[in-house]
Amino acid sequence: MYSVALSAAALLASSLLPTAWAQTSTQCNPLSKKDCPDMQALGGNSTFDFTKNFNPDIWQQRNQGKVEHMGNYTTFTVQFQGDAPTLLSSFYIFFGRVEIVMKAASGQGIVSSAILQSECLDEIDWEFLGTNTTHALTNYFGKGNTTDYTRGKDYKMKSSPQDDWHNYTIDWTKERIQWFIDDEQVRELKYEEALGGKNYPQTPMNVRLGAWSGGDVDNNNKYTVDWAGGPTDFHKGPFSMAVQNVYVKDYTTAKEYSWDNMDSSGDWEKVKVIKLEDNEKSPTMQEIEQPHGVRNRWGALSQTAKIAIIASICGAVAIIAAIILFCCIKQRRAGRREYAAYQAGLDKEAADLVQDRQQWQTSHQQARMSKYARLYYDLQRAARISPFREQAMAAKAPAAANSGGIPDGDTRMIDSESDDEVFEDVLSEAPVANDDPLDVHDISVDVDMTGSEAENFRQIDIPPTPPESSFTPSVHYASTLPRPRKTPLPSGGQKETSLIFYLDRALDKVGRRATNKHVKELLPGELPGYKSFAEVVKDLDPLIDVVWISGTPTLQLPYLIGILVSAVNCLSMFPPLPRTTLSFLAKLDTAFASLLNGHDSETGEPLPGFSNNRGISTTDKVRVKGVVERARSSVTKHLVGEEDEDAPEIDRKADKVDKKDENFVKFEGFNNEDDEDSEDEQTARRQDEQGVSRVFEKTIVQLGELLGGDTIGIVTDEERDMRRQFEEEAAAMTERMELQNQLNMKRWNNEKEAMEDQKQYMEDGRKEFEDEAKRSGDDHGFEAHGAA
Repeated sequence: MYSVALSAAALLASSLLPTAWAQTSTQCNPLSKKDCPDMQALGGNSTFDFTKNFNPDIWQQRNQGKVEHMGNYTTFTVQFQGDAPTLLSSFYIFFGRVEIVMKAASGQGIVSSAILQSECLDEIDWEFLGTNTTHALTNYFGKGNTTDYTRGKDYKMKSSPQDDWHNYTIDWTKERIQWFIDDEQVRELKYEEALGGKNYPQTPMNVRLGAWSGGDVDNNNKYTVDWAGGPTDFHKGPFSMAVQNVYVKDYTTAKEYSWDNMDSSGDWEKVKVIKLEDNEKSPTMQEIEQPHGVRNRWGALSQTAKIAIIASICGAVAIIAAIILFCCIKQRRAGRREYAAYQAGLDKEAADLVQDRQQWQTSHQQARMSKYARLYYDLQRAARISPFREQAMAAKAPAAANSGGIPDGDTRMIDSESDDEVFEDVLSEAPVANDDPLDVHDISVDVDMTGSEAENFRQIDIPPTPPESSFTPSVHYASTLPRPRKTPLPSGGQKETSLIFYLDRALDKVGRRATNKHVKELLPGELPGYKSFAEVVKDLDPLIDVVWISGTPTLQLPYLIGILVSAVNCLSMFPPLPRTTLSFLAKLDTAFASLLNGHDSETGEPLPGFSNNRGISTTDKVRVKGVVERARSSVTKHLVGEEDEDAPEIDRKADKVDKKDENFVKFEGFNNEDDEDSEDEQTARRQDEQGVSRVFEKTIVQLGELLGGDTIGIVTDEERDMRRQFEEEAAAMTERMELQNQLNMKRWNNEKEAMEDQKQYMEDGRKEFEDEAKRSGDDHGFEAHGAA
């Protein structure tokens, strides 16, 4: 009962379905058209293995949907509305046998099919519904006639068509059609049972495999949806039918089938068969038997062809290997040349470094005697103002003599020998930290000699005293910078990295010592705080030389700015030291002005790193301008005694400095405080006052020329007025200080005279008491009163 009802529903659905939805379609129906094209005959038998890729010349894909090879089978997948993936054979059979090993697709409304169909719409079907897991449906049509609803029949299966592989066979002759499931016949249709043969499929047919959605409610009518098992929920997909292999045998040995004699009857006898010659194969069989793929084509070759191919491949490999070997040898030689050039460059750079070091050592030969030059300068100055001139001359002479002689008038303040080592390290592979460089600004020597020693030294000829102009400091406080390298340090190289490490470590040391100035109890290993600004300069001054020798603008500018900022930050912590401060800033001024101009501001020589008109960027110029302006303002306020709101309070007791001249040489038995200022000292003080107004003069002029507009603080009338006013105020302040010193000296002398009078009065009283005790002879009483 179930079988009959289902078959009736299937027939009804088939009568209402468009043929395209059941893989039934024709491009030229010879029953209604003439000149339909001939059909390629299989003309033999073949097994098509769908566990491998199918031949697209034999099997043509139609309709929307995916047909994919999955390794052990080929799938036909319905995933979206409108999908109906189908493969059609390009060949036709005129009666024959077809076997399909397949699994049907599961899913509500999904239909899997394996059919034979002709261009006259003769059709023999296997169909499977996705929700029917127990039955398979057979059907047939003749010339597209759907008036009979009893042709479809379903048959119970031993296992699910969706879960297991089954062989579905159609054996078709002009007398009957047989359907088999796993080699077991389930149905047979005879010619006369199909409306006396009128509806019997009897024209050449091709093989069509595929799946489609009968439950697609947007593309099918209600009867089709009901027959297919209900609406399809595509969100539960995809739904796939799988095929392993197909066997096809054509019972007619032919080359082609033609419709030339066909009429509207559609009778098989009207089909024109174009036969094959003896031992001839149809084009379809030739295509099928032709090897496909590398392995099959290789196997089909003759032994001679295989040998020839192998020999050709070996020859090609040998040629390619020879070419590769030639390229490798050529590249190796080129690499050797490049390495030799690179090594030559390294050797040249090393030679340049040695030459730079030798030139620097030669040009700074006098710098190695800087300690003695300064000592000689202090000797001459102290001798002129000291009442013990002869003693000082005798005491200082050995130092000058032992130095090998000081050139007459050479009083330059140049860095010490210990600084030379730092410069040499910069020129070498990496700089070495110098934790205790010699203080080149504040040298104090205590002389303590016996008379015989002094007498021996008097026998040594003392160089003549240089003229006043030769040792009097310049108003500009010029300071010669060392000669830089010829070329900048390689960017990212070992030298640059080592130099950066050295400078960062040194600046960090300055910052920690400045911080520790205000720390009363230091932790073990901590550096002591600075006691005067001279100690700050002692640490920062050698860094300027190290940075300058590097000859690398990308390092020079930022580190010179860092050195200046560190100095200004420490400046307000200590009492003013004009000469130390101005000499240090003059050196920085020369460095900044040279970098801004690209040439040494003293010698005019071009600086390394400024070739091809390369210079400092505008951003860096503006940066230098801001830093210099702030430093100039802070230094001016500090040296003239103005209070800076942001400056820390100075501990005058802890930072006790001789303000008369921080460069004085102090001798034993010589008190500077008791001597009036000499003419040289007054001249030096006035030069200090003028020097304050010229802080960063060179740099400011360069910035004014480079950035445009009026030069900062030099050319404008306003700056001239400010400078004139400052000089007048400085002169007035100097006069007031001298007057105050005179008053203080007078007050001190008065107090000293009063103390002497008091001392004399006490001495007279004691003598009077002793005389009275002697006269009375009372020794005991004398002792008692003396103790009291």
